[in-house]
Amino acid sequence: MKSFKTWLEEEQPISIQPGLVGGPLDTPKKSWSGKKKEIINFWKALPEMPLLVTPIPNIHKGSTFAEDGIRITGSPNYIYSVLTRLKDFLPLESDTTKLQLLFRESDKINPNRPNKKSYAFYIQVKQRGGKTQQS
Repeated sequence: MKSFKTWLEEEQPISIQPGLVGGPLDTPKKSWSGKKKEIINFWKALPEMPLLVTPIPNIHKGSTFAEDGIRITGSPNYIYSVLTRLKDFLPLESDTTKLQLLFRESDKINPNRPNKKSYAFYIQVKQRGGKTQQS
């Protein structure tokens, strides 16, 4: 398996900032995984940039697992604190794109902590269809 550093050096960088990874252009033959130290160094070196989200086509059917999106899990307070840092998504609720949002209590119960409730919050951006009405 390639190291995270090697993967970064070999893959195509995003166009905004040379040297940063935007993801593989082709599906890699093997899954890769970065080491914690490499990931933290990469994360710290990221410059400020706008969201580079690709909206899900309005005609898309089926799973959106491979599409751009964020899943936040845990307690409501944790989710709220993360959402305060993700407000750049809010302007994507527009005439051309809409936020696909889900906030729900998990039905999974941890047998070691049966009274601990867990929640999930999902964010994806989808192209609007023929209507321009915001939902």
